Amino acid sequence: MPRILKKTVFSILLCLGASLSAQNVSQLALSQIQEQANRLAGDGRLIEALPYLEELISRVDGDPKNEVELDFPLFLAGTAEIQNYVKSKNASSLGKALAWYQRLQDEYPDSPKVKEALLKSVDVYRILKRDDDAKALIQRILSEGRIQLSYTEENKLIKDFVELTYYKGKLDEGLPVFIRLLDSSRSDEDKALAAAALFEAYVKKDQLDEAVALLPNFVQETEVGHLPQLNVSLLEGSDKFVSKGRFNEAGIMLNIIKTTDVMIEYHERKIANKKNRIEQIKLLSADDERIDVINEEIAAAEGLLENLRKLPTLRNDLLVRRARNYTIQQRPYEAFWMFYDLMIENPEDKQSEFYYYAAFSNALRLDKNDAIIQIGRDYRENFPEGDNFEDVTSAFALKLSELEYDNEFLEVAESFLSERPLAAAGGTIYAQWANHLLQRGDVPRLIEKSTKWQTTNKESTYEDGIYYWRGITQLILANYGSAIGDFDKLIASYPNSTYYEESKLRRSVALFYSENVLLARDALYGFTAEFPESNSLDQAYFFLGEVESYTGNYDLSLRHFMLSIELTNTPALRESATFRIGEVQENLGRYDDMVATFEGFITEYPESSRITDVIFQLGRGYEYIRNPNRMLTLYRNSIKLYISDPANLGIDSLIEGYVEKYDRNLSVLTETNALLDQLENDLEFRTKFVTDRGFLFEQFYYNKDLEPSLYNRLRNHPSFTEALVSDLSPIADITSVYREQLASYPSQTPAQYFKSLLQSARAAGDRTQEIRLLMGLYRSGDTLAPQKPFNEEDLATASPRVLLYIADNAKDTRIQFAVKAWEATLERFPEDDACIVAYLRLADYNEQQGELAAALKNLQAIEAQFSGSPKLPAVILRQGDILTKMGQSDTARARYQYILKVPEWRGEAHARALLQTGDSYVADKAYDKAHGFYERTFLTYPQFGEWSARAYIADAEVLLKLGSKQDAVSTLQEAVDRLAEAAPVDLFQAIQSKLKELQS
Repeated sequence: MPRILKKTVFSILLCLGASLSAQNVSQLALSQIQEQANRLAGDGRLIEALPYLEELISRVDGDPKNEVELDFPLFLAGTAEIQNYVKSKNASSLGKALAWYQRLQDEYPDSPKVKEALLKSVDVYRILKRDDDAKALIQRILSEGRIQLSYTEENKLIKDFVELTYYKGKLDEGLPVFIRLLDSSRSDEDKALAAAALFEAYVKKDQLDEAVALLPNFVQETEVGHLPQLNVSLLEGSDKFVSKGRFNEAGIMLNIIKTTDVMIEYHERKIANKKNRIEQIKLLSADDERIDVINEEIAAAEGLLENLRKLPTLRNDLLVRRARNYTIQQRPYEAFWMFYDLMIENPEDKQSEFYYYAAFSNALRLDKNDAIIQIGRDYRENFPEGDNFEDVTSAFALKLSELEYDNEFLEVAESFLSERPLAAAGGTIYAQWANHLLQRGDVPRLIEKSTKWQTTNKESTYEDGIYYWRGITQLILANYGSAIGDFDKLIASYPNSTYYEESKLRRSVALFYSENVLLARDALYGFTAEFPESNSLDQAYFFLGEVESYTGNYDLSLRHFMLSIELTNTPALRESATFRIGEVQENLGRYDDMVATFEGFITEYPESSRITDVIFQLGRGYEYIRNPNRMLTLYRNSIKLYISDPANLGIDSLIEGYVEKYDRNLSVLTETNALLDQLENDLEFRTKFVTDRGFLFEQFYYNKDLEPSLYNRLRNHPSFTEALVSDLSPIADITSVYREQLASYPSQTPAQYFKSLLQSARAAGDRTQEIRLLMGLYRSGDTLAPQKPFNEEDLATASPRVLLYIADNAKDTRIQFAVKAWEATLERFPEDDACIVAYLRLADYNEQQGELAAALKNLQAIEAQFSGSPKLPAVILRQGDILTKMGQSDTARARYQYILKVPEWRGEAHARALLQTGDSYVADKAYDKAHGFYERTFLTYPQFGEWSARAYIADAEVLLKLGSKQDAVSTLQEAVDRLAEAAPVDLFQAIQSKLKELQS
């Protein structure tokens, strides 16, 4: 029995009595003995009365004729022995007490003192730790019903039985009585005791619903609630509830539990209150019998307190379980702080690593970045051999990369990969590291270290990742052969790799870009057959669309692009496929389909990040179907809708396109309608136009402002016959549209429209809109100054084309600010086509400053980053010009030869390459070689008037240096005869002037 519970027994058994010397009672008369016994017992001095009681009982027993009733003396004798025990602590006295009480029961079963003797016997058995006897007696008293018990007496017996079974772990035996006490008790203390016993019993029997129903009994502050047994039971019970998935109820239990420090505080407070009570009693009477009772209670409480201080705190167990429950219940905030506190407060605990790991994991779920970094660093330092070192390092490295702790991330990842090549997390960390370097553009480091680790760390867990990521890197660098080699090795060596499927797809892409188109097609179809459920099927069909488009299978190409859109959840791929579908449809002349494609996209994906790019293409579609007014209306409305969004980059193309399209279509419609007017009003012209197909061709060949599609629509029209000479109405179906479009053409020019918006933009303080409108005006040839000069803040928020406009605006007066604008374009939008212009402008600036090497570097950057740009030939020509000025003519000519070897660039780019090759030989004073290239220029490409004219002039100068003046004259005369209509006016005048000079 816990010592704290003995207080109840002592408070009942202890009675007052003076310590007086016993008289020689054997010499007294029976009446005197009775009188003395009654007097002493009446005063509560039972120990002194005991000799008289014993003598009295002895004399009555020795005289059968004596009719004195002994039930009360027997009772008093037993009670006196109890007082002896209280005074001497001699357990033999309790045995004598039981003997007296037993005799009382045997000889006087109907005596009113039997009930009190039985109740005191229960307490004696408990003091003697004769628990079975105590329980048996309690059960007899409660079951016989012979003795009438008060509520208090019955409740005490039930409570005694609960204590004798609950605290001894005999739950099955006590279960019925636990229920009886819970049902009958009127005090919170007793109900809590019964509930505690029942809770433990129900949990062990898996009667969890019954156990939960008892929890409200533990809310009030009770003594049993501050004892270890209930709190340990609640702790273990929470584990069982968690195992059954009943997390909310487990959480309630964990919130009820008192930790050992709370229990200690409760009992310290209780002892202090009892000591204060003793002092209060002493103020009234120093001999008050209650003092001994309270002292016994204090002694019992202090014994319990001593034991409590030896127990584990339970706090960590409780917090771990609470944190575990919060984690399972998706309440990471509470779980984090509990594990974090455990981590901080228990650095030496055997579970310390687990606390760190759990706190780290929950910090990840909460995106508590500062905590992730701090705990990650501490864990790695404190637990380098920890069970969770790899998992923590992997997540920690990813967070370092995400938060741009670049140097620390690389240090962590590279040391891990170098030192732990066989670690299971190696593949994950390598992938993070490789992707990080690709995002940074640090390709050399990726290739160098990957190759080194592949050599030094044989059979590493991430070797397949090396092949894959190095292959991806080579693919980005356009080293397609190397990329294919890496993918081939991975496919052959690691058929079970997580990269296997993706490598097969990337290998197919590399084959396509390396122009092994047929092999690429086979590989892509093979991929779709091998991986019919692949998440990358959308990409596979996209590239199949590219392959079939490349080989001229346009209808099949369109089907693949459309299937790619059906399969994908990736907006960027969906947008790319849509643009390619529109492009193929445009190339096939299926303009109505092109319009439908882009209209459908706008309807289905109005929130697309590239919505304005789609709008731009849709406008072009409207233009193709001879409805430029609809295009202009679309552009104008879209500009107004999206112009204030700084993140919408496509709006800039609409602004610039609106200017270009307005002017171009007005010119085309004006010229085309002028042609139609002449056709109606000039009979001679109409006759030749209708009857002479050569004359018809010349009208469109020499007048580039005529609507080009009209030529084929006229000549292919079934009514385009000589009958039109007398009546043009049969072709009205194709000519009326031009009349209608011009008649309804918007009279408001782009400049006027932009100015109308500019006023409201400035009034609203919308800087983004203001600058974009100023750009539109600039492109319209109307330069206005901003309300406040362009500044660094504008550079930080402007879109790519706006940055170019700002630079153009500033280059004549604030060249250094213009340079910052170009550099901002490169820094903020490294993949945007605007960077090509920025690099070219910077190259011009470098050349003006005499920094030819810097100029060349900028031009080379264009070639490296935008190898597929249609502007590439012009960039290479510019490189050659710079190289020639740097005295590197051979290198310059190699660049020109590169252009001449690309069939797709045949035309103006070839003409310029030939011309500049001649210039490079002039720089080397190799005039005869220069003469050959100049001749090739004007003989091969006479249709390019500017470059032919320049070649003629340069060739005349070379011939003069070679001493062939007459040949120079002949060359210039030939130029005059051939280029009168084709050459720019200033160049033609220069030819005439030079010829006149040589002939004079």
